[in-house]
Amino acid sequence: MPPNGPAVDRDQIDHFALEIARSQVLTQLMARVGFAVWQVAECEDTLAHYVVIRLRESKGVGEEQGRELLAKHQGRTFGQLLGDLRKAGILDPSVEARASKLLAERNWLIHDAKRENRGLPNDLERVGAMTERLDWIADEALALNKILEAELEEIVVASGVDRKRIDEEAAKLRQKWGY
Repeated sequence: MPPNGPAVDRDQIDHFALEIARSQVLTQLMARVGFAVWQVAECEDTLAHYVVIRLRESKGVGEEQGRELLAKHQGRTFGQLLGDLRKAGILDPSVEARASKLLAERNWLIHDAKRENRGLPNDLERVGAMTERLDWIADEALALNKILEAELEEIVVASGVDRKRIDEEAAKLRQKWGY
């Protein structure tokens, strides 16, 4: 036995270190996947609000009926909601184009990304490309969400709702959601 204890197998240590590194890469990727999905879901929810406020007869229906109408639309997909808005022709063409591209990326993320990226932690070049793509999805969803929310706020204010009330409700939601 060596003077400092049992012999150390360098190959075993190198393999263990590599497995830890792969695990850390995968953990970071999964965090980005989750964040991108979360941001797209927020944008999808805003699209549901947009459809209810802009396309459905929701003005004056009352809070309970309004919530029911919204819940119905929140059960629809990003693509269905965007299709409704596309048919109505009410989105700015640049916003519609961006939303269409986001929809395609969302669909890739949900339906194809895992299958296409097996073994990803073993290829740092592919990890970088995947990271950039996930970050783009999250950033674009957030940016579109802000655009749509701002438009909705102006529509609601123009219909007579006091901006102070909107700000108060937004503050309550942020606190409730932990943002």
